[in-house]
Amino acid sequence: MNDLALNDEQREWHEARLDIVPESMMENTEFFSTLSHELRTPLATIKGFAQTLIAHWDDLPSDRRRRHVEYILRSTLRLERLVGDLSTSSRLVDGISVLPGHVEAFDVLTQAVGEAQVLYPNRVFRLESPDADQDIWADRDRLLQVVINLLDNAAKYSPAAEPIILRWFPDGPQVRVEVYDAGTSLTLEEQGRLFTRYCRLGRSKQADGIVAGSGLGLYICKSLIEAMNGHIGIETDEAGSGNTFWFTVPNRAA
Repeated sequence: MNDLALNDEQREWHEARLDIVPESMMENTEFFSTLSHELRTPLATIKGFAQTLIAHWDDLPSDRRRRHVEYILRSTLRLERLVGDLSTSSRLVDGISVLPGHVEAFDVLTQAVGEAQVLYPNRVFRLESPDADQDIWADRDRLLQVVINLLDNAAKYSPAAEPIILRWFPDGPQVRVEVYDAGTSLTLEEQGRLFTRYCRLGRSKQADGIVAGSGLGLYICKSLIEAMNGHIGIETDEAGSGNTFWFTVPNRAA
């Protein structure tokens, strides 16, 4: 009798697992399909321009050779960031360490704008800052990673003709950093899942046909900012056009 009861329990458990596994498999399939697409795009760019350079080096004017190399560099940086996001995401499961110290806000944000400009040479990135610089108590590399991720996200989901604005200002014992884009305002439902792992917006939200990311960027941003004793969030324009991603970090050691 006990054996029969145990078999019934096992049967119920397996039936429950059968209900769960297909959904998990579909999520993984969708994620790796998107990831594969995102990998193929920069790889195809690198391959195509490298082949052109090798086959026609002597026939190409120097300015075209330079442009081809720049395209290869930008695609390489995209691959590097994607691999970095995957590596960081896997380490976040077990907890990731940060090494905070005094960081000059203007220095980090200027570098972030410069790197974003390399990735999106046709976009306008504008840095707005107060008259006086201020120290931030944060891990410099992780802070830079967060800002670049937010700028990249803004470039993917906002009109190419509109500038992306990066601003910062003191906010009591913290420093607040904001990234504004003129894209379609996110709905409350989208905002609710925005910083979760593997979250991707619908294709209708993307600007100029840019392929969506892996869904790791904002999840990583949230994890890193919280590890540095900060907070992160989003504010949207009530008129339906415009999103401001913001985060705060301490301006001195706790």
